[in-house]
Amino acid sequence: MRSGFEKAAWNTLSDLKVSKPNLRSLNGVFLTLMEEHGKLTALFLRINSSSDVSVYKELYPAVRRQLLAHEMGEMAAVYPFVAAYADLAREADRHGKDAGDLKAAIMSIDVLDYGDARWRLGFDHLLTLVRSHFDEEETHLFPRAQLLIGQENSEMLEPRYQDGKVAID
Repeated sequence: MRSGFEKAAWNTLSDLKVSKPNLRSLNGVFLTLMEEHGKLTALFLRINSSSDVSVYKELYPAVRRQLLAHEMGEMAAVYPFVAAYADLAREADRHGKDAGDLKAAIMSIDVLDYGDARWRLGFDHLLTLVRSHFDEEETHLFPRAQLLIGQENSEMLEPRYQDGKVAID
């Protein structure tokens, strides 16, 4: 269960992500994706700051579920749309590879016991991949995509993204 401090840290991280200067002009699906990045980052950091197996057992399933749903939504709605823009096609292709790497890292963790030292190594690898992936999207792709596709398309993609997210167990 989260303490009041942890809840505040979670919300602050999410708010900080959205208030980055180069991202203030995001709307629609890109704003939603940024908010989700903030929440996932908070969960990752909570796990990363602990050596308690019970914390891993409590939080990792939520990280796994939310990250996979997030990626499925992006792959179903966002990236096929932005790939149609020549200036974004390379980033969309790279995202497909990154998503595959994230899924492979998750699968390698899933077969390990939380108390196994390899679990923590796998989690650290996943965290590195996620940080790089989020940074690439937030710094390069989302601002460029927002400019190219415009507010109307960004808002139109929001419900498609939500529909593309599938419940993961």
